[in-house]
Amino acid sequence: MVEDYKILFWTEYFGKGTREGYKISNCGTEYTCTFTHDRAQIGNSSLLYFHIPEYKPEDLPPEQYRDKSIRKIPWVLFSAESTANYPFMANKEKLQIFDYSSTYRRDSHFPISYFGNDLMEVVLRPQAPRGNNTDRASIAWIVSNCNANNNRNYYVKELMKYIDIDIYGHCMENKKWPEGKDTTEIIQDYEFYLAFENSNCQDYVTEKLANAFAAGVVPIVDGPKSYDFVSPTANALININAFENPRELAEYLHSLLADRDKYNELLSYKQGAPLSPAFLKEWDYSNKTGLDALSIVERSNCNVCRVARDIAIFKQSHPLATAKEFWEFATTQLTPAPDYHTGLPADDSCIPSKWSIYRPSHAWLYSFLALLGVVIICILIKFSYYPLKRRYISSYKKLGNLEQDTAIPLE
Repeated sequence: MVEDYKILFWTEYFGKGTREGYKISNCGTEYTCTFTHDRAQIGNSSLLYFHIPEYKPEDLPPEQYRDKSIRKIPWVLFSAESTANYPFMANKEKLQIFDYSSTYRRDSHFPISYFGNDLMEVVLRPQAPRGNNTDRASIAWIVSNCNANNNRNYYVKELMKYIDIDIYGHCMENKKWPEGKDTTEIIQDYEFYLAFENSNCQDYVTEKLANAFAAGVVPIVDGPKSYDFVSPTANALININAFENPRELAEYLHSLLADRDKYNELLSYKQGAPLSPAFLKEWDYSNKTGLDALSIVERSNCNVCRVARDIAIFKQSHPLATAKEFWEFATTQLTPAPDYHTGLPADDSCIPSKWSIYRPSHAWLYSFLALLGVVIICILIKFSYYPLKRRYISSYKKLGNLEQDTAIPLE
């Protein structure tokens, strides 16, 4: 019989009950782990998961599972989203209650990633031929988050003063999404793609970069300070932080467009150029076996399940263990060990409002005038509504269609 160990998701996860029954079972072990949202199962669970976007300090487990001096269950803080959107993640004091982290940061206890173990295949995929459409810019940007933490839209607006950019999506759109085309099919017609993250935080790199690799275009990036672990070669990416300002970046891009050989050097990995050691270390799965052959997410899941099993076995064999004895076991025998004594480290790597320096100096005036306009319209509606309504009723009374003024309320 295969043993199964429970992990409780205390919070929701992008909706109610979405993690219910999710099973970790591909680790080649004789045991599995199952997630549940059923809070009644807290006493039978080995780990407590908290999804950062839905974490509420006022909605915590009962004291026996909350107080670190008496509880015997580690808390895991989990999210693939940028921590820049959650200020408490930079507050060491507020993180004291958590023992494990599972985030996009590579130094997380159970790291997760936006990339699968097929990133090498995506990078080495033959370059698709570009379309013959001449009615386009050289740069594409697909964007849906209009309120990015780092104000990337201001940088893009400044860049557009010096070079054309086709923008698809919900923000600053100047190009309609072609019917029947997916993201890769759109991007592959361009020379460059803006793979701008919505936040500038350590290790925070999303699928935007993989989209550029898949399309065979040069990514223009802005995200963490270092992209070494996801850059196929030293010059595969154009990092905007290497340029003094958007104008200088635009001049460089124009020079690449004028020199096709120089441009193609940035895509040398598509023509068989050696890949960087840092990239190979992270993404070459060809000679890996066992858990090492799994993707980052799958590997972390297996490690989570192993920890859950070890905790369950300890509790079964030590039913009278005190909290002190439990944490002595956890901090010395579990791999990875929880940060029980110190709590999680604060993530202060994010740079908020990084590109607000390019915000137009008169932008506040537009916002004020827009708000003033809304207020004036509301006032006009309020003072014109009742007279219009009374005239409407009066005219109908004359026609004999209404017997009294209360037939149509004025409220």
